[in-house]
Amino acid sequence: MLTLKQLADKIGAEYIGSDICLQGAAFNSQLVEKGMLFAAIVAERDGHQYINDAIKNGASAVLVSVRQKINVPQILVADTRKALGALAKVWREQFSIPVIAITGSCGKTTTKDILGSMLSQKALTVVTEGNYNNDLGVPLMLFKIRPETKYAVIEVGTNSPGEIEYLAKIVQPTHALITNVSAQHLEGLKNIEGVLDEKAQLFKVLLAQGVAIVNMDDGRVLEKSRSYDCQKQYYSMSNMEANVQFIEQKDLGEDMTQITFQSDHKRYQFETSLFGYHNIQNILAATTCAFALNISQEEIQRGLDHVEITKGRFEKSHLSEKVVLVNDSYNASVSSVQAAIKTLNAFEGKRVFVMSNMGELGEHEKYYHGELGQWIAQSNIDQTYLYGDRKLLQETISVCEKCAVYCEDKASIAEDISKGLDLSEPTIILVKGSRANQMEDVVNALMNRFHR
Repeated sequence: MLTLKQLADKIGAEYIGSDICLQGAAFNSQLVEKGMLFAAIVAERDGHQYINDAIKNGASAVLVSVRQKINVPQILVADTRKALGALAKVWREQFSIPVIAITGSCGKTTTKDILGSMLSQKALTVVTEGNYNNDLGVPLMLFKIRPETKYAVIEVGTNSPGEIEYLAKIVQPTHALITNVSAQHLEGLKNIEGVLDEKAQLFKVLLAQGVAIVNMDDGRVLEKSRSYDCQKQYYSMSNMEANVQFIEQKDLGEDMTQITFQSDHKRYQFETSLFGYHNIQNILAATTCAFALNISQEEIQRGLDHVEITKGRFEKSHLSEKVVLVNDSYNASVSSVQAAIKTLNAFEGKRVFVMSNMGELGEHEKYYHGELGQWIAQSNIDQTYLYGDRKLLQETISVCEKCAVYCEDKASIAEDISKGLDLSEPTIILVKGSRANQMEDVVNALMNRFHR
């Protein structure tokens, strides 16, 4: 592997000090481990102020834009943020392993978790941790690749034009998956066509031998994929022309579901504890990619058995034997809200929906909050509690006033739900929201009330 000085030379940076072997990178001084490169990023805070802390925590070198009086090697560049990406690109080029890049408006993190678990059953796999999917997080994940690594699953996010193209050129994926495209990050991407053009950069960077994993159920993604000359593997919940098709699902009881897929006229059955229609879609996407990488049915099943879903993404727990609590508070994109309502509609029992306003919709925010009212009014949800931006949510309530109420605080939501809850009656409580509104507070309050 390249030494740190060799990496610096590759990007034309000045290297000061003795040469070392790189053991990873970090831009948070508190997360530095022995042997790491500390990148002094200038953002809301100037990372140069934390160089001494990073060295105390084990940093063996630093990436800086101002020369430092320190006793560890330093790479001197004009822009540490861009240089971190450039170094990661050179680092990734050392490895001829399958690198799978995943993006999408909804489901990309869960799909990443599922696929990462599947591949990990076969060999050592690097998988994006937490929300490290931007221009700082992606390089850190690439630096985790080592000679013994056999696969890497890298999540790629965006909220403004050009981000995915930039990250894709760093990641250099051999396989790319776009879960879907919908109204998300419209403040920066303007409209759904802007979202599509941005996400599609992941397919665009694939070489002719690269593989695009294409969702046939998303017409925009399907049509866009035809513009690129890479190989393609298609999946679908309904189209039997797909390489991998969903056939059926069966409730096995005890929070387990059996799902059947078909590929090359052969049927495959898997069991999962993951909950919700959209998670079947996520499993289908991950399985299609796994099949393209020659992962066996047994390894896929073991991956499903051991998958750990990122906190706040359709986490299922029980307040009683009959009452299900779903924590889906991590985000609230338009498509993920629709998926949540679809899951509620499929439940046989009482349905309670807790929802905050949706974010990053730009000039379309009033329209989509009015649409939210329509979705709720047309559903079979029994009770809806709304919290957050009252002006926006008034657009929702004006459409579904009889089945939704606005609440000033989250504590009152948990209290009201608790008062009307019959623990012996089949009930689902689904809490949905964007990170800004911290709707996990409602989940925690309910858990505390019934699991003291």
